[in-house]
Amino acid sequence: DKNMAFWEMFNSMFDNFIDKFPFTEEAHLISLAINTQSIQDFKNVLKNKFNLEDTNLQELIIIKSLYDAYYSDKHDAFFIKNLMHLWKEEILLAENKQKMQDVIDKLSINAPYTSAYNLKLKDEKGKFRKLSDYQGKFIYLNFCNTQISLSKRDFGILTRYGSVYKKDLIIINVFTDENKEEAISFLRSIKSPNINLF
Repeated sequence: DKNMAFWEMFNSMFDNFIDKFPFTEEAHLISLAINTQSIQDFKNVLKNKFNLEDTNLQELIIIKSLYDAYYSDKHDAFFIKNLMHLWKEEILLAENKQKMQDVIDKLSINAPYTSAYNLKLKDEKGKFRKLSDYQGKFIYLNFCNTQISLSKRDFGILTRYGSVYKKDLIIINVFTDENKEEAISFLRSIKSPNINLF
């Protein structure tokens, strides 16, 4: 894992591997292996069509392929994640089994319907607010800085959204300004109806 040159080359060579060879026999066989949920068929394609006989390399390609497929708009993410769980049990090498679990864990952190990190920050009056205070509501979390012109421009849009959709949407601005007083002064000048945290 510490050989960066290997991983850069590996990621470059096998990037989006599942979709790399459209309209070929190899693509058809890989698709069939995925649809029938057969890791052995996928390994056979790698062995027989790409002359990749090394079990370690086969398993790494499979892990990378599923990771890329999860983020691709060509594949159903839910199906791919379930396939990861299934194939993890069929991976032979312990270190690759752990790599697959690491990928599953990484994807689970950002998955819909999982709990977000419970931010706890002060508002402009010094009262602590937690993200969990708004559980069950739609939240737009905006990380911003009044010293950045694009951030300032966004406040106008977010102020309008906050006013129009106030029953359905909570907009929370998380400020990264070094000078809190300047940020609060700016907020007062635009009369922001949104929740502002520092």
